[in-house]
Amino acid sequence: MAFRFPRRDEPLRISVLLLIAAGYFLAGKLGLLLAIPPGYATAIWPASGIALGSLLLWGNRYWGGVFLGSVLTNIAISYDGATTESIVRSTVLALSIGGGSALQAAFGARLVARFVRYPYVLNNEREVFRFFLFGGPITHLFSATWATSSLLVLDAIPSAALVSHWLTWWVGDTIGAMIFAPLVVMWCRSDAMRSSRRTFVTVPLLATFSVAVLLFVYTNETNEQQLQQRFTEDSQDLSTAITQRIDLNIETLQATAAFIAAGYSNQRADATDLKSFTAPLISRRPELLSVAWAPQSGMDNPTFAIQTATNGASEVGIDIAADATQRERLATARADNKPAVINIDSPIDTPRNIIWVAVPTWANNSAIASARGEFLGYVLGRFNVSQLVANALHGQPLTGTIAVAFDDVTNPAAPVSIYRSASTERNSPTKTLSLSNENQVALDHLRWQATFTPTLTYLLMHQRTNAWIVLAGGLLFTALIGAGSLLITGRAQSIETVVAQRTTELAQINEKLADEICDHLTTEHALEKERELLRTVVNNLYEGILVLDTAGQLQMANGVAYRMLHDVTGEELSELPGPTLLRQYAPDGITELMEEQTPIYCALRGQTVTDFEMVMQSHGRPPMTVVVNAQPLLTNDSERHGAIIVMRDITDTKAIERMKAEFVATVSHELRTPITSIRGSLGLIAGGATGPLEDKTRNLVEIALRNSDRLARLINDLLDMEKMESGKMQFEMQAQPLAALIEQAVEANSGYAQGFNVRYVIRSAPASINVITDSFRLLQVMSNLLSNAAKFSPAHSTVEINVTDRYVNGVAVARVEVTDKGPGIPAEFRARIFQKFSQADASDARIKSGTGLGLAICKTIIEQMQGTIGYETELGVGTTFYFEIPQAAPSTSAHSSALAKLIVS
Repeated sequence: MAFRFPRRDEPLRISVLLLIAAGYFLAGKLGLLLAIPPGYATAIWPASGIALGSLLLWGNRYWGGVFLGSVLTNIAISYDGATTESIVRSTVLALSIGGGSALQAAFGARLVARFVRYPYVLNNEREVFRFFLFGGPITHLFSATWATSSLLVLDAIPSAALVSHWLTWWVGDTIGAMIFAPLVVMWCRSDAMRSSRRTFVTVPLLATFSVAVLLFVYTNETNEQQLQQRFTEDSQDLSTAITQRIDLNIETLQATAAFIAAGYSNQRADATDLKSFTAPLISRRPELLSVAWAPQSGMDNPTFAIQTATNGASEVGIDIAADATQRERLATARADNKPAVINIDSPIDTPRNIIWVAVPTWANNSAIASARGEFLGYVLGRFNVSQLVANALHGQPLTGTIAVAFDDVTNPAAPVSIYRSASTERNSPTKTLSLSNENQVALDHLRWQATFTPTLTYLLMHQRTNAWIVLAGGLLFTALIGAGSLLITGRAQSIETVVAQRTTELAQINEKLADEICDHLTTEHALEKERELLRTVVNNLYEGILVLDTAGQLQMANGVAYRMLHDVTGEELSELPGPTLLRQYAPDGITELMEEQTPIYCALRGQTVTDFEMVMQSHGRPPMTVVVNAQPLLTNDSERHGAIIVMRDITDTKAIERMKAEFVATVSHELRTPITSIRGSLGLIAGGATGPLEDKTRNLVEIALRNSDRLARLINDLLDMEKMESGKMQFEMQAQPLAALIEQAVEANSGYAQGFNVRYVIRSAPASINVITDSFRLLQVMSNLLSNAAKFSPAHSTVEINVTDRYVNGVAVARVEVTDKGPGIPAEFRARIFQKFSQADASDARIKSGTGLGLAICKTIIEQMQGTIGYETELGVGTTFYFEIPQAAPSTSAHSSALAKLIVS
């Protein structure tokens, strides 16, 4: 806890409070000497160290001294007594920043007291680090944020400068606290332990601080000289722009004079011509309010009355030479053939920044006096000087960043303000950096002075950070020197304690290390047992397992994998066989796989391969059919570490399947002829070919006929599946009108639907849709879908057929939908609905006759037609089966006789 004065010493407490305020104020003034204009922050703020060190010594109840010192410092910086508003703003700003400084110092003292033990001996790395961390960058986040927010809210800085001000404020407070807070704590305590460290810490700290300050002063002066030179060049550019704008307007009047001279030669000049000629010129020169023509009348005592004016008749008739001074100026302008500025007592109420310029006009308008011809009069221009200056500056790159003041100083004793550029910045940057430039513009007897002053935005644009970096870097180095000095001196006083602590810690570490070694040996033994068990399990699996690294090199394989590779190649292998020994083929055993198609390649590229069937074969060896699963081998952070391949030999399984397919095909072929004969005989008997039948006999014959039909369909379906699987089914593809095929299918299956009291309805079948298809196979698909829909539809319901055209991936397809109102497909059956011999298990479905091959055949046929098949179902509502096949090109005739025979491969 911090030292506190007794309560009875109230005068002493007040003295300490005032001492803190005075110390803060003086330290603040010192910091301001190192400020980098423009701005309110500096790269070092010693006052923050004074505040933190004082509250660490005497307690947070002295926060009032910090508040008072901060308010006085900021009043001295930013007080503006120009207006009541500026007084209030500057006062509120000082109070806000003062409150933030006091809260920051109190918070920092509490934070340091929390993490650094009293009395802050700072004799080890931890204490020094915590003191500098919590008393420096962490604590001073508060004041930097509070103060810069106050500056922004009160319009003291632009929003664009918020980040730079915040950073400078935070760095300045942090470095100030890191340098001066330890000095305050050391020099304001009287214990002997700290007195022996004062000189050793203070001398190098102040020496490096002085060097950093000197380097900063030199760098900052160089920056200010460069900024002054740059500003002089930029303001000269703006002055040149104004002069050029004046010249452009004079040229406009001279062009009008040339126009009048030309009209005089052709005897065509009149008021209408003047207005027509000057209208576009005035529209391009907003500052040119009007143009007038005053011709010469008489030779002995000439007068110059305005004859024509573009802004109306209000000035017509005014004699511009009525005054002696005016006559003298006009005579001088005529003699020199130069423009003259005159004063006209115009009835129009003109402000003081309105001027008239008279341009002499000659018949030939030549630059050579002897060739000018007859003198005609004066062209007059009425100008708004403020508008002229504003237009001259409009579009200039630096407009808005340099404040421009334009004054008429023809009479130096009574200058007249002509133009002031608008400025949105309340605080002039000249408070922190005096930069200005004055240029004079002369026109006839007038003298105008342009004063250019940089805005805060301009200074921020051209502000260089090298001085700030030099100061901040030097001061940060100074703080590090102080920290190093504290560590060195503190370490010498605590070396014995540290040695004892290290000895005790070493003994504890040795004991802990011995325990860890024992635990490690136990764990290693357990892991070895687990590895042995894992090897046993892997080597006894039915599948072969290969583990590869990222380069595809074999890292591990079980015994089954080695046996499989040996059976294929006939070689004893310790690594993967190369392409010269082992070739990989598609399931047909003929098409060789490219490298990027192989499971190993895919897995090494991060892909997962599931149930990939292929054939492996080596020259002169029997082929082996395998199913491969492969996936990338990932580490805990999802980085690819290789691949793992699992192979299962299905050569025997494929042989059994081929035998089964051959057996089914043989049996089906052998049964087809007798079944056909039986069906024919039963049909004749049922038709009365052998005479009338009794009812009981007729029922038996009809049952036999239906069962023979069912058996015939089963045999036909089996033969179709065998053809498809063996690649022997032929397709005759041609352009067909789809609507005709749909109607044919509905007509052919209507009798079947009537047996279930179901009716087919074609909702839509556009005649314009043609498809590339085998009509027989398409009718086979439709028959399967229509018969299924009729079987599963309730009695007296309808089955709807819809045909639409659509685009899938930019390809025109025809979509055929068959919708029933049946019970829907159970969820557990949906995944295998297109598999062979699949039928729903629901009792409502099992009583329906069927082979379980129809949908599988439909799927194969549609896919061979380059189409897709699917369904949509909802329990209790119904099911829609649909298929999509490509449409024929528009140029393809629906009656084309060209056939394309395809052998399904």
